Amino acid sequence: MSDKLIQDVALAFIKKTDAPDPDPNELTLEECIKLVTYSRADYLSEKEKNELSQLLDRIKKIEELNKILSAINSATNESGELDISNNEELKNQLERAKELGCDITEGKEKFNSNERERLVKNISSVKENFDNENRRQEMVISRLQKDIYLTYEMAITSSKRLNDAKSTIARNIQK
Repeated sequence: MSDKLIQDVALAFIKKTDAPDPDPNELTLEECIKLVTYSRADYLSEKEKNELSQLLDRIKKIEELNKILSAINSATNESGELDISNNEELKNQLERAKELGCDITEGKEKFNSNERERLVKNISSVKENFDNENRRQEMVISRLQKDIYLTYEMAITSSKRLNDAKSTIARNIQK
């Protein structure tokens, strides 16, 4: 973090504590610990939120691809051929699959058994790529959650040690 950013964060933190005329260069140790903890937890929480949002978007894409595969299976005749010339909904779904990254020949409305099978494999391949990315992202989210937990644990431990040190000093002053 740059010094300017640290000062801005410190000022914002001090203003929350209603300190008169805050000076970020004169923070107490407790305020510094809280500042670092809150800043780190906010940063990690924001990253987690962004990762979760991306994950949920990808899950919705997978659901769309599953519906498209289901529609293809429903529209396939007994000989394994697919004719979508009279099926506007499936045409739109295939256009959406193309937008999601599937390699689909534009304007093609009739698929023989082999072409239909390649179409299904192509859509399944894109869906599998999304699944793989989801698994990777779930690990990132898990790591972020663990980091948030460790940040709070660090704050609790630091606070306890600081309070113990204050108690020891207070006892020694009384002697």
